[in-house]
Amino acid sequence: MNYRAVLQYKLKEKKWNNRDIAKDMGWKSSSTVSFKLNGQRDWSDDELARMSALAGMTVVELAAASDDMPNFFRRPESAEGAILLDRLPEKEFNAVMSLLRAL
Repeated sequence: MNYRAVLQYKLKEKKWNNRDIAKDMGWKSSSTVSFKLNGQRDWSDDELARMSALAGMTVVELAAASDDMPNFFRRPESAEGAILLDRLPEKEFNAVMSLLRAL
């Protein structure tokens, strides 16, 4: 499933409509949402991160769930590791990052 379809599915699941998405994203028109989700307009990195958050996921989770976003990792397991790290509370996140940096 492509990343736009994943976003559409997740947004519908959370009962978002285009008008409310546009308002939350700071866009003047709900048609911008349709254009972006249908591939007629490109995303900025910030927009994609914000839209992913509205869908209840991070960009890393979106990339892992889709088949057309570039995978930023050499190994598929690395995406899973990044997702797990993102979910850690701040204190534990910092501790794990310190351990990883020491390797």
